[in-house]
Parts: sequence; C-alpha cells; structure tokens
Amino acid sequence: MLEPEASLGVLPDSILCVIIADLQNKMLLLVRASNGEIITTTPITEDLRKWLSVDPLVDNYPDISPYAYCAWNPLRFVDPDGKDIYTINEETGTIEQVRTEGNMHSYYLTNGTNTSFVGSFQQNENGLIPLSGNVAFNNMSGEACGFSVKEGNESRSYISPNALASLIGAVGSLGYTDVTVIGFSLSDGSSPSPSKSHKNGNVGDLRYLRTDGVSAPTLVNGKNFDVRRNEAMTAALFKFGWKDMISERVDGYLLPYTSAASERHISSDHSNHLHIQRYNPNILETYMGINFTDIMVYGKR
Repeated sequence: MLEPEASLGVLPDSILCVIIADLQNKMLLLVRASNGEIITTTPITEDLRKWLSVDPLVDNYPDISPYAYCAWNPLRFVDPDGKDIYTINEETGTIEQVRTEGNMHSYYLTNGTNTSFVGSFQQNENGLIPLSGNVAFNNMSGEACGFSVKEGNESRSYISPNALASLIGAVGSLGYTDVTVIGFSLSDGSSPSPSKSHKNGNVGDLRYLRTDGVSAPTLVNGKNFDVRRNEAMTAALFKFGWKDMISERVDGYLLPYTSAASERHISSDHSNHLHIQRYNPNILETYMGINFTDIMVYGKR
C-alpha cells in the first residue's frame, strides 16, 4: 500500500496505480491504471537501477519472492550482492544461515538486536573460501577487529564458509586485531603435508597471541605469551564450534578447552601454535516463505 506523500509524489484518494520503468528515458512513472495518466515521475539513478531485475539467485531461494529485499528483513540486513547470508551472534555463538547454491557469501555480526555487515567472500569450485592478507571489520561494540593470514601460507589457507563464520564470530566477540591464521586446508579440501587432519576447511592452526599485540610467533612458555587473551580466545573458539583444541602443557599450565599434544602422543610440537579441530558449530539454516506473483500499488482508499 503506497500512502499519500510517498516518495513518488502525492496520490489522489481512491485510485488504482502501477509503477512503470521507462528505461529509454531513465524514469520511473506512477501511472493511473484506469486511463494511463502519468501522475508523477522520478529519475532512475544508479542506486535504483540495481532493483530493476530479480535476485540473481532466485532459483536457489524457492521460498522467498524474487522481489524480496534482504529476505524480508531490511531492518536487520543489507544485501550488496543478493547471495548467501550468514548472521553470527557474538553473544550466543549461534550462526543463522540462509543457504543457496551460489558461490558468494555475505557475513554479518549481531548482538541479537542490531546487525553489522562484515564482508562478502567468494568460494571456489570445491566450496572453500581462500584467505589471504588481512580481514578487518568492526564488531557490535564498534571495536576494530580482524585476523590475517601468515605470509606465504595462502595456498594452505582455504576455509569452509561455515568455519569462516565461526572465526569471524570468535574474533569479533573479543575485539582482537592480531589473530593470525597459519593455515586450514588446500584448495581441494585436502590436508597440507605433513599434517593429515586439516581437511575440508574446518580444521586449522592459529598463532598464540602476544602481550604486545604484534602478529608474530610466540611460545606457550615465551615471555610475550598473553595468558589472559589466549584463554579468552580458546573459550571463544569453543563457543563458536571448535570442540577439540591442541596446545602444550608448560609447568602444569594448560589453556582452557585444550589438551596437550605430548600427552596425546602427537609427535609435532604445539608450543608455537594452537590447533583447532572437531568442528561442530551451532548453525541454524533458515528459510522464509512468502511468494508474490503480482505486484500492484494502490492509493489510499
């Protein structure tokens, strides 16, 4: 229902109107249905032009109208590309996903009330997202946060779309900017040698956090090892889905939610990196179902 004083002009009462796109003259026309009289016009700007076609992934959202912006929730989402939506709750660790067969994924953080856009990422033919450089965003408190990939390890840093949502959630919930990804999987989802467990983009290695906030190596027993922030990080990673993490015990101390590699008879040293595995996130797949077959604009009766 288009009320009087709407963006296309003032409508007389009790008339039936339609909107017509005049692409040749780049104008939108509000037309009286009974006699074709043009009531008002508005220019088609670049911002409006994108809405003159249906969602590019309409076939992947059978329960959502092709004319529905932001899955019927424009107060919560923005939609820069019309592709998949991941909404990551910083507080609960829950991830809501509107799933499609598309290869682009849009990520949002939420505190349950407000939502903030993080970014869009494209997956490869194997369903994995290549990580490289720095991924920076703001959390729901307005704090700058993000993570980077160890230089030279880009070829072994392919992550699943779900795991990326969890990583964004863990980092965002803490407001950290110095998290470093050492690696996840190869582009085909296999594990980089000599590791055998880094499969399907869900299992990865991270550097420990330092007291000086520098994204550089440190050891569990190193003088720069930040106990408080590393404890908060393992707790956040656990909340967002990684239920088994491997570290090392030093002088009886072990990070929460982790176990010691040496005590598990794992030959590789984990005093210089945190291994995260057994990925089991709390992901809710959502589908919303209203379909419009015809759109008409009515004046106020």
